[in-house]
Amino acid sequence: MSSLPKEQIEYLREFIRFKAATRGMNLTQMMAKVSEVYNRKPEVGNYSGKIRRGTLSVLELLEIFDIIGVEIEYKDRS
Repeated sequence: MSSLPKEQIEYLREFIRFKAATRGMNLTQMMAKVSEVYNRKPEVGNYSGKIRRGTLSVLELLEIFDIIGVEIEYKDRS
């Protein structure tokens, strides 16, 4: 079970959908691109479920972010 609040999980899900849409892709097309670039099986339902449950691995999230053009900045908390 995920330890993230449902609101954060839903925000991430909607953020991924929105950013994919700004690139002209739906979730299926985005996952096909992940599959092509990272040589993974395009299991859209599986990834969609992982996003909903908050169980997406860090590697999977970074691959998705790469495809939708999102960069993560790491910094210490103040």
